[in-house]
Amino acid sequence: MKTTRKLAFVPAIALAFTLGACSSQNDPAPVESEPTSTTATSEATQSSSDDDRDDDADDTAESGDDDQASAASGVSSNEQALAAVAAAEGVNGGRAYSLETNHQRSEWKVKVVEGNEGRIYVIDQSGNVVRNEIDDDFDEDDKHVTDAGIISLADAVKAALAERPDGYLESADFDDNDDNKFYFEVELENEAGGDLAEFDIDAESGAVTVEG
Repeated sequence: MKTTRKLAFVPAIALAFTLGACSSQNDPAPVESEPTSTTATSEATQSSSDDDRDDDADDTAESGDDDQASAASGVSSNEQALAAVAAAEGVNGGRAYSLETNHQRSEWKVKVVEGNEGRIYVIDQSGNVVRNEIDDDFDEDDKHVTDAGIISLADAVKAALAERPDGYLESADFDDNDDNKFYFEVELENEAGGDLAEFDIDAESGAVTVEG
């Protein structure tokens, strides 16, 4: 009887060990948590900060370029206006009697005496003729701009700009007064396009009279 109990006890112990081993094998292995890395976040923040500084630097440089272009635009505009007169007169060897610009100062309309007629030439900023046509308002008085002793329209413009170097040419026209004296009326504007000054330039002596 003792032997029988011992035999029954041994299998029970073996079974317990077997079940314990199976349970240990089926349990999932513990998962190790990875430490949170701050390197990527720090690098992203630094990159964003660098990009912001680069954008600010670019904006500052562009603003400076715009300011320099604005400061130089008056000289450039007036030089282009005089170049437009030379271009129009050079088409057929005519003589300019009127000049005006659009508000953007991107085109100039130059009226030129050619023989017994007046022609209108539209000149762009590059000095190219983009359009030309007959001036229907041309009259005999305009032809006097070709008389001996009459200064050129370009010289009249230069005389006015010498009085106001800060001005932007708006228009210049050959005309005569009640005493049949010929002169050039030159109007200058400010950078914003407002009226600045008006001059009468004697067409023979080149004397400058301030109007207004």
